[in-house]
Amino acid sequence: MRYSVTLWGESTVHWIGLFCADAAFVVLAAVLSLLVRYDFVLNLDRLWLAMPYIGCSIISAVVVIWAFGLYRSIWRLSSSRDYERLLYAALAIVLGSMALGFAIDRLKSVPRSLPALQLGFLASMMVMSRAIARRLRTRRARATTMLEHRMGGWGGATVLLIGLNSLAEFYLQMVSQLTHNEVEVVGILGRNERHVGRLVQNCTVLGTPEDAKAVLQDLEMRGITVDRIVFATPIHKLSNDAVSTLKEIERSTDITLHSIADELGAGFGAGVFAAEDRRSVAHPVFSPSELRLIEGRLYFRIKRVLDVIGASFLIVAFAPLIVLISICVAIDVGAPIMFAQRRPGLGGRPFFVYKFRSMFPGYDSDGNRIPDEERSSALGRMLRRFRFDELPQLYNVLIGEMSFVGPRPLLPIDQRPEYKARLLVRPGLTGWAQVEGGRIINAADKAALDVWYVQNASLSLDLAIIARTIRMIIVGDRVNLSAIERAWEDLEAAGVCADWEHVRNAAKPNTRRAA
Repeated sequence: MRYSVTLWGESTVHWIGLFCADAAFVVLAAVLSLLVRYDFVLNLDRLWLAMPYIGCSIISAVVVIWAFGLYRSIWRLSSSRDYERLLYAALAIVLGSMALGFAIDRLKSVPRSLPALQLGFLASMMVMSRAIARRLRTRRARATTMLEHRMGGWGGATVLLIGLNSLAEFYLQMVSQLTHNEVEVVGILGRNERHVGRLVQNCTVLGTPEDAKAVLQDLEMRGITVDRIVFATPIHKLSNDAVSTLKEIERSTDITLHSIADELGAGFGAGVFAAEDRRSVAHPVFSPSELRLIEGRLYFRIKRVLDVIGASFLIVAFAPLIVLISICVAIDVGAPIMFAQRRPGLGGRPFFVYKFRSMFPGYDSDGNRIPDEERSSALGRMLRRFRFDELPQLYNVLIGEMSFVGPRPLLPIDQRPEYKARLLVRPGLTGWAQVEGGRIINAADKAALDVWYVQNASLSLDLAIIARTIRMIIVGDRVNLSAIERAWEDLEAAGVCADWEHVRNAAKPNTRRAA
């Protein structure tokens, strides 16, 4: 009995809170309407005259909110149908207020424009409050995903889906709700060209089955490696060209082909408890010694605030230059002017790094890869030399995917497990490895410098890295052997790079040769 009463009490408190929130919106909408009507000059006399109408609004709101069942809604799960119902409810509340006010004093105490203004404000507040709650739920889900990535890394499957039908929608929904982020659908191959660019549950149609090879090449250029192709359409319904293309892909690559029936049997049929068991026994990505590198570091929170301020200022300051470069890139290499490539970020969570395009397409019309030296233009070389091609990454910094200073994000294939400690902080526009070795040193030395930065990050070090980055852009890359040796020694003493022994011995001679 005690358990039932507790649940009833919590539920009652919840719906009373929602009830009061909507009622407060009604009053606030009326007050804002009065402010707008009187040019934001509202004295107590005008407010007192409007009190009968505000009282009528409250009475109308109580009746309408109860009748429409708004207090039962779950704001964080609101949908377009809920928003439509809110608009009708807001209209009913205002009409009810007008009817009661007319019955009392024929609405003599309020301006004629007040109900119309109140309707606009009320509908906006009721809809926006639900939308914000839904957005916060999404952000919390992403934060949970981030934590899972930090502790378990991204070890799931990357899928390209073939088919544009109800079965494809069902598969996308199952992946979203039941796979615990173990499956990612990176795109869909639809029936014909007119579907390209459209969205199905936030998943983009990238082409047709006949374009599978070109789509995979384009995804590869963006840092996305597809593990398997899943059919939502029976293979006998595909064209001969599509079938031959897919058979060639299966024969010449490591990509496997599955039907949705296979996926349901292998992925979703294991049961909820089995899935939980798989998650509970997964090995964490980061060791305790690695996690201690950033544990309790207040500077990384302060650094995020500085990143937002700096990125906002630079985006505005460089806006003319960004527009000029955009025009030049469009003339030089054509559309699109931006290049997006997926790379592992904070905690191993993948994100897209944005750059200005500085090269022509990587494949010719026959699907043959073009060497990089033949793809680059004079403008592209200039943009890369002075790092102007990375200006769009200010957006990555602004939204929290990157920082001004940190380990440079690598392609997934280059992010070796030994160097996972690089992923403990946000990747940066520039970093310690860039100013102490640049593009000359090998991957192991870069990782040592990056992880040493994670261990020693501070405001003074970040300012020094930014100053050295400016010098590096002017005079070019230089190798600092003493900084590399110190990084290896400090990390060895901290016990961070104990599993790097098989790469460390090969790293030092390579560094000296590069220097």
